[in-house]
Amino acid sequence: MNKNNLLVIGLGLMAGSLALSLKECDCFNKITGYDINKDSMSDAINNHIIDDTINELSGETLTEFDYIILGTPVSETLKLLPDLASKIDHNTIIFDLGSVKKPVITKAREVISNQNNSNIDFIGGHPMVGSHKQGIKHVMTNLFTQKPFILTPVGNKKFEDDTSVNMISQLLVKINSHPVVMSAEKHDHIVAALSHIPHLIASVMVNTISTRSEFDMTLAGGSFKDMTRVAKADPLLWEDIFHHNNEEIVEWWEEIKGQVDQVLASYQRDDSTSEQNIKRIEIKEYLSTASNTRQKLESRF
Repeated sequence: MNKNNLLVIGLGLMAGSLALSLKECDCFNKITGYDINKDSMSDAINNHIIDDTINELSGETLTEFDYIILGTPVSETLKLLPDLASKIDHNTIIFDLGSVKKPVITKAREVISNQNNSNIDFIGGHPMVGSHKQGIKHVMTNLFTQKPFILTPVGNKKFEDDTSVNMISQLLVKINSHPVVMSAEKHDHIVAALSHIPHLIASVMVNTISTRSEFDMTLAGGSFKDMTRVAKADPLLWEDIFHHNNEEIVEWWEEIKGQVDQVLASYQRDDSTSEQNIKRIEIKEYLSTASNTRQKLESRF
């Protein structure tokens, strides 16, 4: 694989960690960063996460890059794609890290279908890792190690079949990540359950319980701590995620709510003692199923 030049736009935790991992495996000739926050660019240089920076995204500054990683929120990515495509005049693979894929892939297809932008290919990416910490100062070189990295390709016919996906996959393998290719629709449905709903529930738990006068934060133990950790994450980023994947989130929420209602209803009926015993056995089986399933997942984490 020939060495190329990489531009990373948006130097936060995720993109910064990926840049550092790619730098340490010597995957690129040069890694350059751009961020509207000048301090982030300085930190990235000073901590040897990137090799260089640029101060603007112009046709002139973009000419040297064969790969571009977008470490920006989904809404910003939707704005950046047409702007970048209009300035790029050579074959370039653009790759994003956002937590919602369908609107981004739709926009990328729209941009690529324009004959003037046919020299770019786009691959949606989403590493199945994360942290409530924010910013370039918290980058982790092993963040992606042995973790799934979902890819949702667009497919530009000007590029040979699967070439872009294969190139990105090779890079991910070099940093010991596991590329998984799927459609944007499947991604958004799955991730709504695995990531978005848990974050929503964590935020609801914190806001609901902490506003009750009888709530004493000093009594909060491991269960509350573990369940609500992700509520500390960037609220602007997560509002953007909820906005762009709201349909899938609502669908999963209705299913989860239905199961919660069903369990609670078992305790609200005025049943006979024998019927209550049957219901208790059913709920014990329900909880046992959850316990056994979660224990089997332990090695995944």
